[in-house]
Amino acid sequence: MSFFGLLFCNVHAQNPLVFNKTNLQSEDKWVVYPTKVEGTYAFGFIFIDPKDGLIFAFEDTFKIDGNGKFERIPSARIPNSGRAIVKIQPDETQLAEIPELKFEELGIDKTPKWLVKFKEGENTAAYHYRRGYLFNEWKQFDKALTYLETADKLDPKYKGLQTELAFSYNALGKHDKAEAALKKAIKLDPNDCYALKELAYTYNSTDKLAKAEEIYKTMKNCEGQKYLMETAQNLAYRYFEKKDKKNFDKWASETRKYDTNPQYLKNVDEMEKQLKK
Repeated sequence: MSFFGLLFCNVHAQNPLVFNKTNLQSEDKWVVYPTKVEGTYAFGFIFIDPKDGLIFAFEDTFKIDGNGKFERIPSARIPNSGRAIVKIQPDETQLAEIPELKFEELGIDKTPKWLVKFKEGENTAAYHYRRGYLFNEWKQFDKALTYLETADKLDPKYKGLQTELAFSYNALGKHDKAEAALKKAIKLDPNDCYALKELAYTYNSTDKLAKAEEIYKTMKNCEGQKYLMETAQNLAYRYFEKKDKKNFDKWASETRKYDTNPQYLKNVDEMEKQLKK
C-alpha cells in the first residue's frame, strides 16, 4: 500500500479542518491529511525542491480534543529519525491547511528552519527557470510564466529560457510572444533543434504553414529524426483539417520517412482514411 493510502480516510462531519486545497495550492504550507485512525491526522509541510519537484515532508500526527485543541502525538515519529520526504505529483486531492493560530499547539514554526536550503539562489535566473519548467510540466502555464518572465529579466540569455517561455506562451495562445521568444533562442543558438521545432509549431498554430515548412527544411540539419517527424505530422494534420489532400499527401509521406514515433504513423493513416470518405 502506498504512503498516502495509509493516510487517507473520510473526514468526520464535525471536523473543524477545512479540506479545500490541492497540493499545488499549498506550496510552503503546513497541511493535514486525514488518517485511517478516526480523529488522528498526519501533517507535514509541502514545498518545491528545484531538483525533485513537489515534496511532502511528513512531520508527525495529532488529534483534536473536545475543545478543538490540536494535540501532537509524541510517539508518532521515532526521535532523531528524520522526517519522511515524499515526492508527490500535483493532483486534486483535497488537503487542509493548518491555521497559523494552531502552530504553537503543534510546536512548529510558520517556516521550517530546514526550508532555507531549498530556497538558495532564489534571486537567480537558474532558480526561476527551474520553477517555471516544473510548472510548465504540471500544465500550470500562467504560474510558470511568473517565474520564467522573472528569469527573463534577470538573464534573458539563460540556456533554454526563451524556449521554455515560448512553451508557456503557446499553451496560453500567446503565439506572437512565443514567436518572439523562439527567434531570440535561435539567434543565441541557430542549431537549437528544439527551438526550431517549437517555432514550426507556433507557425502551424497561427496558420503560417509556408513559414512552418521553411523551418522544417532548416531542421533537416538536426541530428536525429524525432523533431522532424513531429513537425511533418503536425503539418499533415493542418492540411488534413483544411481538406487539402495534395499537401496532406506530401506531409503524410514526409512523416512516413521516419520511425521515431509509431503513433504519428497511426495518426496519418487515420487521417488518410478520413479524407477518403
